Amino acid sequence: MTKKRIFTWLAALVLFVSAMISFVALPKKNVASAAEAQVPKDLYYFRVTNLSLDEEEAEADTLCASLKRMGVINSYVVKAVSTTDNNIIDLIAYGELFDGLIDLDHLENYPNGGALIYDTDGTELSSGVNAMITYYLEETFETLHNHGFRIMFICGTDEYNFYAHKTFLGYVDIHINKDIYTTFYTNVLYAIYLFYGSSFEWSKLTILLSESLYKSEFISKILMPMFSQGLPDSETGPRDYCAMNNVKILVYYNDTMFIDGLTGEILQNVNIYSNEISEYFERQKVVAIGANWGSAYDVELNAADDHWLNMISEAMGVYEGRYEDMTLYQYEHYPKTLYLPVYLANGPYDITYIIEDFLSCEDPQQDLMQYDNWTGLCEITHKTLKSGPNGWMYDIYCGDGEGLSFLGALFEEMRS
Repeated sequence: MTKKRIFTWLAALVLFVSAMISFVALPKKNVASAAEAQVPKDLYYFRVTNLSLDEEEAEADTLCASLKRMGVINSYVVKAVSTTDNNIIDLIAYGELFDGLIDLDHLENYPNGGALIYDTDGTELSSGVNAMITYYLEETFETLHNHGFRIMFICGTDEYNFYAHKTFLGYVDIHINKDIYTTFYTNVLYAIYLFYGSSFEWSKLTILLSESLYKSEFISKILMPMFSQGLPDSETGPRDYCAMNNVKILVYYNDTMFIDGLTGEILQNVNIYSNEISEYFERQKVVAIGANWGSAYDVELNAADDHWLNMISEAMGVYEGRYEDMTLYQYEHYPKTLYLPVYLANGPYDITYIIEDFLSCEDPQQDLMQYDNWTGLCEITHKTLKSGPNGWMYDIYCGDGEGLSFLGALFEEMRS
């Protein structure tokens, strides 16, 4: 892509910015038919990340080199671009870097097409600042799709969190979504919603949060938008609404310190036996939500996770019979076996075998259909969610209208 072409599409896209936020209607998946299918031997890997650029590029290069040694591909090119701390991308630099991957102005140099893997954390797609990039992706993916390229889109952000424009996914052969955290918390919130019903009468509800979720602004970014759905009028804020309906939020910081999640009051030199804490447990429903952002080898985070889970286990015994229902939801957990009722969620799993199938299959739209397990604009959308006989997280998007309405309202509040 030349600089002239970059400025051309940027100028054209500016005309659409005013209408972009209200863009709702989405086209049918796979809006164009691919050229005659050929098994590609040339791989073009583009990585967008907010992590260490060198490490991410090296990791992608290692994967591609392995695929080449296995004979899945003959050649590969890897390019990586990083976002800023605010997840902003320099669109000019971005376009020039992509031009170093595939020369879109001279596709005649690619008579046999190829395979593009576009791998992104997705944080840049959830920000209105970068909204124009999705128009670039649509133009690029459509061009490559019609030239016989096959495209895999790997994303670490749930499709529902994309800022507005997502029709570029209609030109993708397979979308692999690795955002399990969004699936986790939406299922937790929807379970709470179903317990109380659509009337939003959150009577005698306590939500317990681990320190890790508190520090990730779970209260302001996720819980408050949920409670905002039930506000009786525009004058009442979600925190006031919670207080009016006897809803409590308690943060476990450590064994002798808790925080009232609504008022911000710090409760020091207390434990689960203290009178100040007991009122949070003597409720109709207690929902405990925890998360471990560390790895299996992160001693400090795993120790904090242990303390949190020990507190929940002990509280279940201390206050048994003094609450009607108590449930623990835990995102990621490494260090020990749990001897208490818990709904667990683990992060994404390795997808190398799916990449191998994507590159070696004859017809992606037919041969990859086995991986389609999630609702999405792409015909084949794969959520890296482990399944089992006791699975509790599910695709709310394809459920009844009530679930879809709940999610739509939740994400609308989260964006506002």
